[in-house]
Amino acid sequence: SPAGNMPAVNLVFALQQLSSFVAFLLPSLAAGSPLYFTRHPQSAVVKAGSNFQLTCEAVGTQPITYSWLQGGKELAALLVTQSRVNIEVKNGTVHFKPFLFHRKNSLFDMGEYQCIASNQDGKAFSLPAMVQSHVLSTFRHSAKYSVVAPGDMVRLYGSAAWAVPPPSSTWKMNGIALMDGDRSQRLSIFPNGVLHIKNMSSVDVGNYTLTLSNVFETKTFSKSYVASVRIGPVSSPCTVSVELPSPHVEVKMGDDATIEAVIHNTHCITGQLSVHWEKDGSMINKATTKYTHQAYSLVVRNILSTDTGNYTVVVTYDSTTLRKTALLTALIQPSVLPALAREQEVTTFSNISVTCTVSGSPMPDIVWYKNTVKVVDDGKHIRLESTNGRLRLVFESFTASDDGVYQCVASNTAGVAIGTTKLEARGVPSTSAPQLLTTTPSAPHPMMTTSSAPPPPITTTDASPPPITTTDASPPPITTTDAPPPPTTDAPPPPITTTDAPHPPTTDAPHPPIRTSNAPHTPIRTRGAHHPSVTMSDGPQLPMTTKSKASLTKAQTQKIATGCIVSCVNTLSLY
Repeated sequence: SPAGNMPAVNLVFALQQLSSFVAFLLPSLAAGSPLYFTRHPQSAVVKAGSNFQLTCEAVGTQPITYSWLQGGKELAALLVTQSRVNIEVKNGTVHFKPFLFHRKNSLFDMGEYQCIASNQDGKAFSLPAMVQSHVLSTFRHSAKYSVVAPGDMVRLYGSAAWAVPPPSSTWKMNGIALMDGDRSQRLSIFPNGVLHIKNMSSVDVGNYTLTLSNVFETKTFSKSYVASVRIGPVSSPCTVSVELPSPHVEVKMGDDATIEAVIHNTHCITGQLSVHWEKDGSMINKATTKYTHQAYSLVVRNILSTDTGNYTVVVTYDSTTLRKTALLTALIQPSVLPALAREQEVTTFSNISVTCTVSGSPMPDIVWYKNTVKVVDDGKHIRLESTNGRLRLVFESFTASDDGVYQCVASNTAGVAIGTTKLEARGVPSTSAPQLLTTTPSAPHPMMTTSSAPPPPITTTDASPPPITTTDASPPPITTTDAPPPPTTDAPPPPITTTDAPHPPTTDAPHPPIRTSNAPHTPIRTRGAHHPSVTMSDGPQLPMTTKSKASLTKAQTQKIATGCIVSCVNTLSLY
């Protein structure tokens, strides 16, 4: 019978209500999930001809797709005709089958790679990864033949223009290996493959061989060069001079730094030669383990940030003093501190700024990007204000067109750091305090109470209701009683007027169906004892504003969902 089917009808209605609110809630929560990387691609040294892959991973609103850059260019565009490279757009992996190193055929996989993640909020890129193959290129070296005056100094050097991994160096004279400090400390061998011989004599005449070697997968690769050194007359003017081959030395934290100094034409000195070093104008104490003299050069051990400064070699002879200064910089990788907020909601048409503060040595360069595109200062809507270690991004009247994923990229010779934030316009600025819908906590809501007496019928009219407006003053609380509301009539209700402009009707919120017949409403049947009445929450209520789903905050959407679920569960429990 119809009466017997009513519990099932109400059950269906309750499930529909629950489904509607869950569908309302999920997009709002998903929209608040910012896009950022949890795994960045890693640098690697790869054997040419082997299979290799790079991976990355980002989180945010699904679905997320991935693409890759090689040397700042889209990888897919470079590999249109190469089926050996495959990009998995759904999990962020790029496969090389195989990894190649052939410049002449443009099949050159070595380089810097970046992963790009994309979703409905915008785009973000990862930290860069350098992928290289084993290399030991040709030599750059000193002259193959050197003629030196007795008592003078000679400098021999050799290095590979390109070597991966970094090579080690060994020196031999006439086939006999040389060690640092040989010949009564007259020989100095530096880690960068440089050999100094001071106070040249006949025992130093011969052929010097430098060998560079690096090891990759247990295999050793080597290249050598030979320099012939002789003693003879020198036609140059007898003028003493000081040379610093590397006037600016950059070393990573924890490594050793060598500041070379070469003194030419020492055979012209008739008196005593004295050499010492200063840091920022103060003499360096040679007795400490921090500093070591090799020939006339200085070695600084275990570089710290405090070791950055100006180092001066002071050469004194025959009542003459010569000075030369080099800058030593301890390389410190950039960092973005404090970290940027993952997401920031911005009131539409408001003026806002986001500041990126960085540290590092040397001071990093800072660039802002929106969806992987560099942000440009137009002098009006967008401005970039730079101070020492800060770059401030300023918006005049932020709008929905400015929504996106913004990244602050800080870079120097030590590395790269990225800060990511999502900016999104929400709502419009308010000129007065929002009006809150309040209830009396002790009184049960009439639509959420069960009773043995059937409720009065609910009828509607064909006439459209007038708009409801509010005043700036807070409205009186809405109270409820146990008495059922009187039935409505077919006559149109009198208009409700206020002193302010009409408020626009609310939209988007799901509403239960309205009964339009004059038949009495079927009462909610209970099994056994009456269900306890459900009262409204004592907490603050949501403002009476006309926001869409996208403009609600997470707290608001969670509150609406909680209220819906409690209501629906209470209704379901009756059956």
